[in-house]
Amino acid sequence: MEARHLLQFKLDGQNFAFSLEAVKRISMVTEYSVAYGDSDCLLGHITFEEESLPLLNLRSALSLKQRPIQLEDQLIILTANGFQFAVTVDSVSGVEIVETYFAPGAEQSQLLSACIHNDDVIMILNVEKIRDAAAKPMQTVDS
Repeated sequence: MEARHLLQFKLDGQNFAFSLEAVKRISMVTEYSVAYGDSDCLLGHITFEEESLPLLNLRSALSLKQRPIQLEDQLIILTANGFQFAVTVDSVSGVEIVETYFAPGAEQSQLLSACIHNDDVIMILNVEKIRDAAAKPMQTVDS
């Protein structure tokens, strides 16, 4: 068992988390460019610190019900092995320190682990696997 710092968030009524070490910034969604192409996982791109970052459709990557980005959504900027990208979530719940177990083979899927914290199940996502979905080429136009 290992103690980990997690950024907990809600998406489609479910509790998810990223390892805090992968989180670069949290903000509100302001402006983004729309992606056109074959991948449902890419919404477009955003500009962060004068760099264009892919905006990943986390709902699609996790096979959740799709909906357009809303003003209340929050943006999480993540980094994995030097690659930065962004995702939108319904809301950020906060930073938690939890004890987690890691299942054998979990590094091969988008779900790295799960834990129970304050009577809620939190699904801890594998940032590297989420990044793989965002790393595909895309075409954009300004929205």
